[in-house]
Amino acid sequence: MSSAPRDSGGRFRNLDGSGAHPPGVVFRWAVLDRLAGRRRRSPARAEVPVVSPDRALLATPASRPRITWLGHASFLVQLDGASLLVDPVFSDRIAGLIRRNVPAPLSATELPRIDATLVTHNHYDHLDTPSVRAAGAPALAGLGMSRLLPCEELDWWQAARVTDLHLRPGRIYTAVREPYFFSYVRDQLVKKYGAETVRSGGLKVDYVDPIQVIAEGKPATHVISAHEIEIDFPAPVANLVNLFDSVAILSAKSPQKEMAALGPFYVADHKAGAYIVLKRNPNYWKKDASGRALPYLDSVRLDIEQNREIEALRLRRGEIHLINTVSPAIYDKLSAEDPGLVRDAGVSTDTEQLWFNQVPTAPIPPYKRAWFAATSFRRAISEAINRDDICRVVYRGHARPAAGPASPSNRFWFRQGLEPHRFDPA
Repeated sequence: MSSAPRDSGGRFRNLDGSGAHPPGVVFRWAVLDRLAGRRRRSPARAEVPVVSPDRALLATPASRPRITWLGHASFLVQLDGASLLVDPVFSDRIAGLIRRNVPAPLSATELPRIDATLVTHNHYDHLDTPSVRAAGAPALAGLGMSRLLPCEELDWWQAARVTDLHLRPGRIYTAVREPYFFSYVRDQLVKKYGAETVRSGGLKVDYVDPIQVIAEGKPATHVISAHEIEIDFPAPVANLVNLFDSVAILSAKSPQKEMAALGPFYVADHKAGAYIVLKRNPNYWKKDASGRALPYLDSVRLDIEQNREIEALRLRRGEIHLINTVSPAIYDKLSAEDPGLVRDAGVSTDTEQLWFNQVPTAPIPPYKRAWFAATSFRRAISEAINRDDICRVVYRGHARPAAGPASPSNRFWFRQGLEPHRFDPA
């Protein structure tokens, strides 16, 4: 993992090139502007509305993300069964000198069980050591903070495990970065499939006026929460579900590029057309039933074979350990030679579908586009296809008739109970 960038003097250096203000600028702001009356002065006391938190609700595990503001920079964050405290300040006086304008809405004794306390930095209004200790939870903070309070120090890009959550100082995946991801998806899908169905959907997402976006034939993105977005497409996009499932979510700002992944592995090395080396993501959130962190494997090497027959030959020789997908013919051949060498694991996520080009600019006669857009025409074609025969003859029994763009094995997307049309040549 990379460490935080520093200058020649050992000071942390911001990625955007900004740095500390020169002493003269600070003196003008702190002294001269105050004497000249150019700085706005806050009243010593002010009446502010106070809302009493629902203590019974906070004591229950959160089924959805829940954030409670505890004043100024203090927050109680509850998600996925964990409770995180950010910059807690419960004292009546900050640093023993500055009195609070209003009391803290909760005392340390009224908190639910806290799994971790995050201290963002050591300014007096963010770091209140007695409050951190009163929370009774492990503290996480940046480098050098252990001189001020007992804590686990984290450098940039480092993570700490809190139950099934991972926390990183200064880096988090949120919905505001998703437009970058969708632009990336659009680029990758066009390269991967070269399909007009992708191009016509216009998977480029920009932050502009939604009404203007729809009028121009582009999707409009609405950020609903930190982990949820909504996209309005101006027209149907074929097989959108499978397309998104095949592309990893990447960070827009992380210098680690493909290494900054949310999945169980990250790309450690690759050579185009030859191989890909995946290494275990130490920050992956998921565990098995016994609480052991996943994945079990430290690394995986994927060799890219240009020929299925050669791939099967290498498997028989023991040069490779696994082929994730084989053709029905190769499966039957390997099964006949060595029944223990192959296994039919059931329905895969792969699908075979028939497409109708409904793109308005497609170079086909208008009357054919009218056919393809008609539900009755598509239904007639669907009923004229004998899916059972295709599964039996073409796939030698290693396939299952299904309906919809997602495979029945894809439990997240597949609509349970959806049955394909019966074969009816009449």
